[in-house]
Amino acid sequence: MRLICFAILMIIASSCKQSAVENKLSGCDSLQINFNDKSVATTERSAISKLAKFLDGKKTEKFKCGYDGKLLFFKKNALVLDADFKYTQTDCMHFLYTLGNELISTKLNGEAADLLESLQKGRLWY
Repeated sequence: MRLICFAILMIIASSCKQSAVENKLSGCDSLQINFNDKSVATTERSAISKLAKFLDGKKTEKFKCGYDGKLLFFKKNALVLDADFKYTQTDCMHFLYTLGNELISTKLNGEAADLLESLQKGRLWY
């Protein structure tokens, strides 16, 4: 019985662990999104959290197809992480950022593309 309780506790504890990206971006209080033709800034925690989770997607190849913009995550006016993104070309949608000493490319999904397109068009709800 003790073994079963211990196993359940270990499963719960391991599911609560934050990823390296979540850990790095926790506590960020502002986000600037630089598109090729405009910039959008927000302090809306739901937008910051949503985009931070999108960065933590499935790893993918490091595409060489250009970028549509850059995400800049800040905590107390200090840059915490910047990530390039491509969302306008279906076969090349991804984020590219450096975490620690590793260059990481993750898949940018349809929901992230829709959010970025909405922001680029000036719709500021999340």
